[in-house]
Amino acid sequence: MKYIFSKKDIEKAFSFAVKIHLDPSKAPVGRTSAEPRGFGATCDAWMSGKLVEIGVKKMIEKKTKSKSLKLDFELRNPSEVRIEPDIIRVIEKKTERNPNVFTEIKRASETDRWSGLTLDQKKSMIEGANGKEMYIISASLNCDNLKNNNPKSGDILGMYLKQITNNNEFNGFSDLNLYAKLEYVLSMNDLETFGNEFLKDTLFYETSIFNEVKNIFKKDGSLRSGISVVENKSFFNDKIYLYTPDGQGDDENGIFNVKGDSFSILEKTNPKSIKKFILCHSNVFVYNKIFGGFHLKKGKVYQFNLFTVGRDPKLKRDNIFISKKRIEELIKNGEIQNPESRLEEISKNI
Repeated sequence: MKYIFSKKDIEKAFSFAVKIHLDPSKAPVGRTSAEPRGFGATCDAWMSGKLVEIGVKKMIEKKTKSKSLKLDFELRNPSEVRIEPDIIRVIEKKTERNPNVFTEIKRASETDRWSGLTLDQKKSMIEGANGKEMYIISASLNCDNLKNNNPKSGDILGMYLKQITNNNEFNGFSDLNLYAKLEYVLSMNDLETFGNEFLKDTLFYETSIFNEVKNIFKKDGSLRSGISVVENKSFFNDKIYLYTPDGQGDDENGIFNVKGDSFSILEKTNPKSIKKFILCHSNVFVYNKIFGGFHLKKGKVYQFNLFTVGRDPKLKRDNIFISKKRIEELIKNGEIQNPESRLEEISKNI
């Protein structure tokens, strides 16, 4: 499900970003760091955030038809909006009222590994909802017609400036085309049932694990230098503890259920790391309630470590997350409602 933005939508988001930037009461820094934020960075952050809200609002209105929804485009202090939903009012039968459900709208992107909230955000939602159903709605922003297949040409601010200025300096950007695509809709119950808490100063993990490796063997079929077999397993159905390559373990998240008729664990030891691999002599299934299930194929070799994100992989806040891969599994298994059906539910109840 998607919504194609009009020029008016983008003008509204741009206007809000301009007001935010020029407001002397707003600090010129990012919300999650102390780095200075210029006008371009302010536009990137606030235009995209407001456009996602507009896109989700329009999708819900398309489902309900009889209701009109209002977003907050006023400049207010964070303390004033801390416990407010993103959809703040509903107009139905010419009467304006508060919404009957609490909505938190978030931008999703292809690079996302996890979906969820900080524990502070969760606390604020529960306080603001005051017993109402709570939903976290994730949507992505997309541009189809890239100029010369250059992803940078689809920059929102660049496309918008090209349209309103007719300046040749912006010819490298695509003509303005942008749409919001619905990705996930999680209820607070979904998040609490299937999500996991990742607390401040704990490791933040990659979710793309057990990637296939193809350079393990020489042409004659022998293992490359420095790689050795450390374990052989037959008819195995038990738990295996995974480590990061630098040897860090995780008693909460690093235990995986592994099931396979035959496989070997390989190891490559470097001065500062130990890389592990799994060589599958049969099909192998690996499962962890946080990362999900992985079907490893007979005859292939896969990485067999946990991997962290970024140079400083320790989280700066307390969070509750579900991995993107796990959400997709839960939707496929019917344990979480598919996004469009859940949006239909919201449209009826809001």
